[in-house]
Amino acid sequence: MSATFTRYPYTGPADQITPVGIEAPWTSARAARTIAHQLLESETALYTLRHPEPRTGSMLLHFASSADAHSGAAFFATPAEFDLFPVDPPELSARFVVIGGSIAVAQTAVDWTVTVPWKEVLP
Repeated sequence: MSATFTRYPYTGPADQITPVGIEAPWTSARAARTIAHQLLESETALYTLRHPEPRTGSMLLHFASSADAHSGAAFFATPAEFDLFPVDPPELSARFVVIGGSIAVAQTAVDWTVTVPWKEVLP
């Protein structure tokens, strides 16, 4: 899959990057948010239904050269909100921030990769 990442607030073409490829861009996990409250001296329980946690995960981005990969790592190291376009299917799209780990650059046998940990930003 190939798509373009945009950094917000968008000020121009420098706020966009297009890797050669993206692996598992929306591998995600959510923690359950239902809390059970057992009432004293009763068999009845009450429940607090809280909104789910934002999605989190990790993306593996492929770049053609070392310079492109390091530019990509620097792009995502900037404190900002990001999104990805186009996303197929559209329901997988999300605004996100980079959080929860390290941005890592690595060389493979055929290209350079950047690993980006992300967390969804809820509206």
